[in-house]
Amino acid sequence: MRLKIFSLFVATQLISLGIFNALHAGAYEAAPIENTAVHAASDEVASHVRFAAQDVNNEYHTISYADEDFAKQVMANLPQRHYGTLKNLIIDNDPKARRGLGGRSMIILRGVNMGKAETAAVLVHEIGHVTDLGYLSGTKASGVSEFNDGKFNIYNDDLSLRFYRISWETEKKLKKTSSNLDFVSGYAMSDPFEDFAETYAFYILHNAKFRQLASTNDALATKYHFMKNFVFNGEVFDDHSVAKVNENRRPWDITVLGYNFDEFIKL
Repeated sequence: MRLKIFSLFVATQLISLGIFNALHAGAYEAAPIENTAVHAASDEVASHVRFAAQDVNNEYHTISYADEDFAKQVMANLPQRHYGTLKNLIIDNDPKARRGLGGRSMIILRGVNMGKAETAAVLVHEIGHVTDLGYLSGTKASGVSEFNDGKFNIYNDDLSLRFYRISWETEKKLKKTSSNLDFVSGYAMSDPFEDFAETYAFYILHNAKFRQLASTNDALATKYHFMKNFVFNGEVFDDHSVAKVNENRRPWDITVLGYNFDEFIKL
């Protein structure tokens, strides 16, 4: 889930988080994400990111060590430059919260009622949004493009435009030539930002499957090569997938496709 919805309440979140950081006594620890303890991640991973926990009353507390370590384990397997603009990662322990929300500088990740593999996949998806809107962001001097994310402009020198324009005319309008098989998932067809994040997650967790589908579809081949050349600088991830590929159908959501979590999280 991306910034368009996320930005509606970011200001409130930041104000509350600032109060928390100033006043908390550090006595509270939220319930950890289910089965998160694999091994300790390096303190150097995401050292610029502020971690916090949020309860069902929208109050902030000290994050549990297990939750912070889990997030860092996932992030340690991704290029640090991708989440360089990320400032805050919040574990929301409201069981009714969205599974994930992400923008340029903040991620909110639901910390309950998800297994570790799904939680990690959702975090990868949300870091896809950070990569898209932060790492690959353009500059105002280049002018405004035909795309915008809510009230936020996408500028003409934003590298993500090369990706968006594969299947989209604007953030709300698909190209007439686009079909559902041009996307890695049904959710990717929501808008170009979800297209980017779902494709990002598919590249990392299901790389061989992505290559297989790309061999059958020109749009997917272009998206695969964009990820490889412009996002990952030529790095090709091992395939951790246990999902079957159907060339004529797409799953709804990449984050619930089966993959080998233990293999992926290995540092």
